[in-house]
Amino acid sequence: TSDGAAPVYLFNPADHSITNLRGGLITRPILSQLRKLGDGRLYGTTTQGYYRLEADGSGATWHSLESTGVTNFNRGVIEANDGWIYLLAQSGGPQNGGGVVRCRPDGRDASLWHPFGWNVAGESSALTLARDGRLYGYFQREGRQAHYRISPDGTIESFANTGGWWNCEDWGRSCYSSGPPASMRGGWTEGADGRLYGITGDSRYNNSIPGIIT
Repeated sequence: TSDGAAPVYLFNPADHSITNLRGGLITRPILSQLRKLGDGRLYGTTTQGYYRLEADGSGATWHSLESTGVTNFNRGVIEANDGWIYLLAQSGGPQNGGGVVRCRPDGRDASLWHPFGWNVAGESSALTLARDGRLYGYFQREGRQAHYRISPDGTIESFANTGGWWNCEDWGRSCYSSGPPASMRGGWTEGADGRLYGITGDSRYNNSIPGIIT
């Protein structure tokens, strides 16, 4: 717009109406979907932080996460049951592999909760919070892929080809899987049956594959 503010729209599926909810100035591109969290506000990520705004589009406030040393927060915000929000960064950090940042909804106490190694950076999914309280994610780099989960205590594990999980703190080459799915699209979705489901763009797997049992 002429004043440099990006619009925020509300779509009503009942009558297909679209309402412009502009109220606060949004001058940085929001790179993720807007997600409504438990406080009733909308959250969306930018390259170096995230916006928080009221459900009617007003009161947009940008929270910088530059102090964490990582960047490219383009996979949205996830809220856990412990009152923290989690964001996935795709670059920066000790080995330029990004990592998982944790902070309070208002931006307080932000820290690089889990840095990733250089070999983790690449195509990655948004984080998914499952009913078991763990965060699940996926990444792919140079033809290799891995599925990981992070427990509330910070333990990070990778899924083995033979089934089961093992600790993978150093993210060495052994943490990658050589089997399906490859080129996964989007993140995991937890079904009523307790499984995680995802979509792959690899035609060898018929474009749809069952996920991992949680």
